[in-house]
Amino acid sequence: MVVHKVQNSNFEDTIETREQGKTIENLKPLVKQPIERCPDEIRVQQTRSIRDLVEIASEKFRKDGFKSIRVRASGRAIPNAIAVCEIVKRRIPNLHQQTDISLQSIPHELIQKTGDSLDDVTTKIINRSVACIEITLSTFALDKENPGYQQPIDQSFVKEAVLDAVQSTSLNKKVSSRYARRRYSKNIVDRIEQSIV
Repeated sequence: MVVHKVQNSNFEDTIETREQGKTIENLKPLVKQPIERCPDEIRVQQTRSIRDLVEIASEKFRKDGFKSIRVRASGRAIPNAIAVCEIVKRRIPNLHQQTDISLQSIPHELIQKTGDSLDDVTTKIINRSVACIEITLSTFALDKENPGYQQPIDQSFVKEAVLDAVQSTSLNKKVSSRYARRRYSKNIVDRIEQSIV
């Protein structure tokens, strides 16, 4: 059996094709669900750079003045969401964390082609469950009774050098060229990631 998967930026767009002998199955969502984003929300997708998401999350605290943000992901993007939050907690001190995990059922249309003729096609509706995660990072205390609550990490893990580097290389810093700004961002995030190891 050969399995081909094509995944767009949102799990609602997932299309999966299976080939087994003369049977071809196409699995796709019936309806593309609209995505509503709030100002404090960061939606992590598998194709998005972790470095860019870390910068966005950090700027929401430092520049935009948010007291809390929500990082959301589903399916294979969940590990990226966790990585983003762990790095941000080592850039912004005293962040409380609350993690909520859920399953979302999405109806899909299963199209089966069993022969060479165009008439050899059957269609049926199935439901697929997709794992979802929402991580809240907050500068103020959250519900400690919640099973997904995590208290702020020890401040020794928030390296002073990292904080100094972050403060001195914010997105407001005037750099002469776009290439230099990209190098600045890349070097700082690399130092942060190395400090975690």
